[in-house]
Amino acid sequence: MHEFNKCIGIEILESLHKVAEQMKDVYDSVCSVDSQDNKEFTKYSKMPSFDCLFGDMLEHDWSNADFVLANSTCFDMELMQKIANKS
Repeated sequence: MHEFNKCIGIEILESLHKVAEQMKDVYDSVCSVDSQDNKEFTKYSKMPSFDCLFGDMLEHDWSNADFVLANSTCFDMELMQKIANKS
C-alpha cells in the first residue's frame, strides 16, 4: 500500500514470533530483488526490507516510525493507554 523502506514487526508471544519468522522467510524469497519481476509486485518500484523482533513493543524504540499498526483485538484499556502515551 506504500513503498516503505523497512517494515519491522514486534511480537511478544514466542509462538507467533516463530510464525512471523517463517513468514519473513517466505517474504524474503518471494520479494527479493531477484524475484521482483514477479507480476504480483510490479506495481511497486521496490519492496521494503522486513525484520521480526521478539519482545514487548513498549520496550522498543519506534520513535522514528512513520506508521505503527497494533493488532489490538485482545488489548485491555491499560495497554491501549500505554501505546497511546508512547505514540
